[in-house]
Amino acid sequence: MELKRNTLYICFHKPKSLIGFLISLRTLGKYSHCEFIYNDYVYLSNPGGVRIKPFVYKENMDIFELDSHIEIPIVIEEFKKLKGKGYDYGAIFFSQLLELGIEHKDRYFCSELCLHLINKGLDESLTYNLKRLKASEFSPSKLHKYLKFMELLGKEVEWVELRNLIGIEIMKQGKLLKVTDAAFEDENIVLTTETVEKDVKETKKGSDLNG
Repeated sequence: MELKRNTLYICFHKPKSLIGFLISLRTLGKYSHCEFIYNDYVYLSNPGGVRIKPFVYKENMDIFELDSHIEIPIVIEEFKKLKGKGYDYGAIFFSQLLELGIEHKDRYFCSELCLHLINKGLDESLTYNLKRLKASEFSPSKLHKYLKFMELLGKEVEWVELRNLIGIEIMKQGKLLKVTDAAFEDENIVLTTETVEKDVKETKKGSDLNG
């Protein structure tokens, strides 16, 4: 499936590694990582630092459109300023594990970066519990809940691999059709099909055979 161009998405990862499972267990949620997707690229922070890489879909991803009020040019511009910054190991330990609220002002872990950029895209208008937002306090799962509560998450993307549709047979208006091609037009899947001809064998009753 192709994501829409010029649309900002946030992607939450369910854990697949031991470290991922430990993160989700400690933070009492189902996610261990999050990142942005924009025009076929991923904008993220992980132990490699704040960086960009090509987007490749994986089955452990939950992808959501972000609210259109978030100013994408501001988000991207702020990300460019932060690109190359290090990973915030200190905040992972002191804010996520020990909940002491200690963070490095020039480093970011995944959900810390995402919430910082979303807040920038909303003119720094977000608060949490009526206090100034502190992004380092948010794990991926807590960020998901917060964005949902704030109605900043759009619909979840239903991922369909088009290549998996080719070759299947479907029944339409009493005819058996085989899918030969599939493509996206806007947000719809358009199928190209051909009629499947099946050999029909008649089974006659014994009385008919005996005349």
